[in-house]
Amino acid sequence: MKRKSSVIEATMPLLMIVMYGIGLGLGGVYASSSVKSGTGYFAYYIKGYLSDHFNADFLSVFSISFLSVIFFHLLLVIFSLSCIGTPFICTIPLLKGIASGLIAATLYLQSGAKGILVYCLLLWIPNVMQGLVLVIFSAQSLSVSLRLFEAILLHRNVHHAISISDTLSRFVLFSSIGLGGALLEGVLAMFLGGALVV
Repeated sequence: MKRKSSVIEATMPLLMIVMYGIGLGLGGVYASSSVKSGTGYFAYYIKGYLSDHFNADFLSVFSISFLSVIFFHLLLVIFSLSCIGTPFICTIPLLKGIASGLIAATLYLQSGAKGILVYCLLLWIPNVMQGLVLVIFSAQSLSVSLRLFEAILLHRNVHHAISISDTLSRFVLFSSIGLGGALLEGVLAMFLGGALVV
């Protein structure tokens, strides 16, 4: 049983990567079908999001990026401390992927190769940092939630493997890396945003 549990835990990062990838694809499909026409809430949100980057507004870019990181990480902490949090944890990388896919696809649809260049220069490194951290934190949160499920609903003795302090220390660590990504995104927008308007 212990071996089966370790195999399941080893596949969790892969599952989170797959969910993030599905989100990227869904974001791209949605962008190609509706954002291009400029209608809908997401088109309005993305225009505002990109406008802050192109206006070289460090504080706005940093704030939105860091608040997004904290929001997703807090959700992961809350759901990891729930024995029924598993399905919700799986949707968080999906949502992050959809947001990243929408932004990348919108830039490509609006400006082609120049849009991809803008994405690579302004957003790619911060998004990779934050996305990777989210995938790792999601996998670890999923593991804690499944252990709680086993302990509470299946009455298995896994309490020794559940630690709230470990979860909170991961939150601080991963949020600090996310903060670094948000700072980098703000700095890139401040120095490159005005020159890369699409």
